[in-house]
Amino acid sequence: MDESEPSVVVTVASADPSPRAGLFADILEKTKETVRSGILHRIPRRASIVLGQDGSGDAPAITQDEWEHALDELSAGVTTAQGQPATHDLRDRAKAHRESGQVPIYVAGFDYETLRDRVWAAIDRMARPEGADGARIAGAPLSDLVESRRAFLASAMLPDRFAAFVALPHIHYGAGVTFIVPIDALLGTAAGASELTIDFGDDAGPRTVRAGEAVDVRYASFGAKIVTVRLEGDAPRTARFQFVIADDPFERPPCPNQPPAYLSVYGPIAAPVKRPGIEEVTAELGVVRRTLGRTTVIKPLLLVEGFPGNYAWGDMWRYANRSNFACDMLARGHDLVFVRFPKGPARIQANAYALIGAIQWALANRENPDDQLIVGGFSMGGLVARYALAFMEHERKSDPAMPDHETARFFTIDSPHEGANVPVSVQALAQAMDAHGKHATQLRSNAAQQMLFIWVPPAATWFPRRTFGPSDLRDELLRELERVGQMPRKPRTIAVSNGAVNGKVSQASPGVVAMHYECFFPEWADLYMYPAAPNKVVFDWRDDQRVATLYSGQQTGLGYDSAPGGLPEDPVFAVAFARVPRFLYSRENPVKNACFIPTVSALAIPNQTNYFQPVDPEGSRFDKKIHCQDENREHVEITPQIASLLIQYLTTE
Repeated sequence: MDESEPSVVVTVASADPSPRAGLFADILEKTKETVRSGILHRIPRRASIVLGQDGSGDAPAITQDEWEHALDELSAGVTTAQGQPATHDLRDRAKAHRESGQVPIYVAGFDYETLRDRVWAAIDRMARPEGADGARIAGAPLSDLVESRRAFLASAMLPDRFAAFVALPHIHYGAGVTFIVPIDALLGTAAGASELTIDFGDDAGPRTVRAGEAVDVRYASFGAKIVTVRLEGDAPRTARFQFVIADDPFERPPCPNQPPAYLSVYGPIAAPVKRPGIEEVTAELGVVRRTLGRTTVIKPLLLVEGFPGNYAWGDMWRYANRSNFACDMLARGHDLVFVRFPKGPARIQANAYALIGAIQWALANRENPDDQLIVGGFSMGGLVARYALAFMEHERKSDPAMPDHETARFFTIDSPHEGANVPVSVQALAQAMDAHGKHATQLRSNAAQQMLFIWVPPAATWFPRRTFGPSDLRDELLRELERVGQMPRKPRTIAVSNGAVNGKVSQASPGVVAMHYECFFPEWADLYMYPAAPNKVVFDWRDDQRVATLYSGQQTGLGYDSAPGGLPEDPVFAVAFARVPRFLYSRENPVKNACFIPTVSALAIPNQTNYFQPVDPEGSRFDKKIHCQDENREHVEITPQIASLLIQYLTTE
C-alpha cells in the first residue's frame, strides 16, 4: 500500500478469560448435552426478546427486526441438530413470495431451555467485591441451572430498506396488502399447522387463514398496525407483531393540481455491454408519465438510484420529490424514468452497463426522436451514471457500433465521486460483533468496497500490524474511470453537494469518543470519530477471546467522520449503538452522526488533503456546482434552493 493512501493499522491479541466467562463456559459445558429441546438459550432476561414471547398473548407486539433478533437468540443456543431453527434461508424464501406481490407472514414456535435468573445473578456477582462461589454454582443440579420454556413468534417479512449503508424501518407502501402464510414459513413446533386465526388490525376482526392461502386486506389509514396470530389446538398460542404501512404515491396522482401521473414498470433491462470479470446484472425502469395511454416517453429524465439498490418505487419518489422537484419537472413536460438495480451492491461497472441498456430503452421509446436525455443520479447512482456516459463516449471513439448516449444534461446529487465514508469504527464494530449480519454484509459488497475511502474486512482476517486502506476494488474502479476519461464531455454537467463549503465541522471534532459500551461479559468497545493525526486510536474492542485496536496510519487521518459533507439519513453512530448487546454495565453515545459524502467528493474535487477549509468549487470536474453554503445537510436532500437552481440549470438552453 502506498504510504500516501489513507489507512488504519490494527493490533490484535488474545484476551485473558474472565472468571465470569469461565463460570459461564463451565455451566454451558455441563448443560448443553442434556437439554431436551436442543436449544440452550443463553441471554439474561432483561436483554432477551425471546423470553417475553411465550405465546400467552400478553407479550408486546414485536417488529420484524425484533423477530429476526429473537430467532438469532435461539440459533445461538443450538446444541443439537434437532434444535436448529430453520432461519438460514428465510430472506430468500420470503423474497420469492414477495416477487408474486404477496407479503409473507412467518410463524415460529420453539421449545427451549434457558438459564435461570439465579444463575445470571450469580455470574453478575462475580464482578463485584463480594464475589460468588463459582464452583458451587457450576456443581449445582441441572434443575437448579436451567428451566424449560416455549417461544411463539410471528412477523411479516418485508424487504430490507437501506440508506447510506444504514438500515431503515420496514414499510409496506399502499393501503392494500395481500398476505400469505406460506407452508414453508411455519417453523419449529408451528410446522404442519393447516390454518391459523389472524386479526390483521384492519377492524374486520379475527378470521381463519389457511396455510398457503392468499388473503387480501385493505386498511382505512396509514401507520403502524398490530397483527395478532393465533395457533389453535390443545395448547393454543398467540403472537403479535407490528406492521407499518405508508401511503403509496402511485396509488393516486402524486402531484396535486397537475394532470395525473402514473407508474409503469419495465424490465428486466439487460446490460448490452459485457466485460470479463464483471458481473452481469439487469436494471428495472419505473416510468412516470403525465398522461395515460402512451407507451412513449416525452423529454425523458432518467433518475438513477443509489446504494444498495432495489429501492421501492415509493422510496425513489420520496427522494426525487423533495421540495417538489419531481412534480416540477413533470410540470415542465418531462416524463420521469426511475432506474433501479436489483443487484445494486454489484460493481459500479456492472450496474453502469445495465444503465446503458436503460439509456438505450429511453432513446428507442422517445416520442420525439430529437429530444435529448437528462440523466441524473442520487448518491452511488451518480457515480454509476458518470461512468456509463463516459464509457459510452470512450468506446464510441473506437467502436462506431456503440450508440451515442444523446444526453444533454447530466447531474449528480451528493455522489461519492472522490470516495465515501462509513466510519472506520462503525465498520469494525459490525465486522467484529456480527460478521454475518446484514450491515456487515452490505459493507463487504463490491460496490461498497469501490466507494469507501477505507474499507475494513471481517475481524477473522485481522492480525497484528495489518493495515487497512482502500480496497483493491476501489483501485480497480479508479483506474477504469481514468481509462474512460473520468467524465462525459458531451453533456452539460452539474454536481450537487449536501455539505457546507465553508469548512464547517460535521457533528463533532476529529478524534473524540462517539460511543462506548461495556457488556455483562468482558466485552466492550470505544468508537472514536476518525482523528486528524497519525497513530491515534480509532476503535478499541474486546470480547472474551480477542482484543483489537485500530489506529490511524501514516496519513494525518484527514478526519473523515468530522468532514463537511452530506449526513446519513439515520444517524450512523446512533444506529450502531442501537445494535449493541442489551445486557450492559455502561453505555453512552455522545455523537450521533458522521459525514458520509464529503463536500469535496460530491463536487468531484480531486486530491484534497484538508477538508476543514473553505472549498474552491472551481476545482471541480463538473461545469456547474450547487452546494450548501453554511450547513451540512442530510445526504441526497433536495432543499428548495437546490431544487430551484437544479431546475434552472436543467431546463435552460
